Amino acid sequence: MRSKSLWGSWRKREWRSTGLGLAAATLLAVGASAQVYGDGHDGVLAPTSDITLDTAANGGVFHFTSIQIPAGVTVRLVGPNPAQFLCQGAVNVAGRIDANAPGALWLFSGGQHISNQDAGPGGYRGGGGNESGFGPGGGDWGNGSYPVVMGASGSHATVGSPNNPFLSPAPTYGSHLPFDLQGGSGGGGPGTANANDYGPTGTGGGGAVVILADGPIDVSGSISARGGDQIMGPEYAWISLPAIGGLGSGGAILLRSLQCLRVSGQIDATGGSRYFLGQQPTPSGGAGFVRLDSYTACGAPDVTGAVIRPAPYLAPMPFLTALEPARIGQTYRARCASAPGDVLGFYYSLGTGNLPLPPFGVLELDTSLLLFFGQHTVPTVGHDPLAAIDIPVPAMPGLVGLTFHAQVFNAFGTVTSQARLSNRLDVTIGL
Repeated sequence: MRSKSLWGSWRKREWRSTGLGLAAATLLAVGASAQVYGDGHDGVLAPTSDITLDTAANGGVFHFTSIQIPAGVTVRLVGPNPAQFLCQGAVNVAGRIDANAPGALWLFSGGQHISNQDAGPGGYRGGGGNESGFGPGGGDWGNGSYPVVMGASGSHATVGSPNNPFLSPAPTYGSHLPFDLQGGSGGGGPGTANANDYGPTGTGGGGAVVILADGPIDVSGSISARGGDQIMGPEYAWISLPAIGGLGSGGAILLRSLQCLRVSGQIDATGGSRYFLGQQPTPSGGAGFVRLDSYTACGAPDVTGAVIRPAPYLAPMPFLTALEPARIGQTYRARCASAPGDVLGFYYSLGTGNLPLPPFGVLELDTSLLLFFGQHTVPTVGHDPLAAIDIPVPAMPGLVGLTFHAQVFNAFGTVTSQARLSNRLDVTIGL
């Protein structure tokens, strides 16, 4: 498509015909549905007892025809790669999907000392003695002065605790949209200046889990990608702690249905906590990301009664957003999440409206001056393909403070059986 400025010279017949074009497109919007996610070569995932899936052999990408995990059954995910489930049909999780880092157990009585630096699938390991945690948000090792030699906890979407006045918090990384396919980072290891008095190593970060389904998704059980915990003997609550590692940060969970998505159970991508047996846990690792996408007339994902930590990013598709604010002299980068292969028309106006267009949703733009900024296609590859809508904003100070409003409509081509209008994006231009 030939690039044009949003503020170019639009003739009256152009914007008038745009309104007619939208109406005509609406009449043509219903198309045949197409298979999008996977080829189904791994068959049905329907375990009757606990199983472990390793992401090492297949790059972490599984192709299922349907997923049915009954109550009382756990699917444990391990391996170096993020776990990606592509599903042609329905997904029903009444049991558990577990992509947590294993964590550590450190008891005073009996001397039971179990360290584990491993991460969840696609996450990063915790640090050993005198070793920082791995990953972009890995915590520093406890290089203070004894007895203050505790390692810092890992960060991800939020900052992990430094745990130590000599250390700085680890940097955050990643994003909800585009969804960053990385797990959590590891906690820093303990300082070992006193080799006889250091405790568990840093724990690993939570894994990354992506479930993309053509059919509906229902989670009444749990999906978790937590950073590794440290379980300490109760004696450590009132005696001096040994030098111990930091906690891993939470991982990343993306669920997308091209139909309806409902969560009434639990989704958890929080960081690791430190437990003294018999007491409440102390959170320490930074939290990760949770994003939930749904499609069709279901609207936003239904999370009634759910327990989701951290708070989820909800995206009813087509979902229109921006990577950063609009500024004069720069390119405004809008992005739209929708079904792979969808062709989106981008419309904008200086005013808002409320025109129901059943079954396509509500047109929330002023139809008296409705402008069109071309067609934009959602890529067909990647775990989170987004239509890129790049709009040059002239370096004109008079535009500062101007607000415009935008929506997309995938009436030009959709791989689902039902075209939809997106949410409205309100944009105010700044310096």
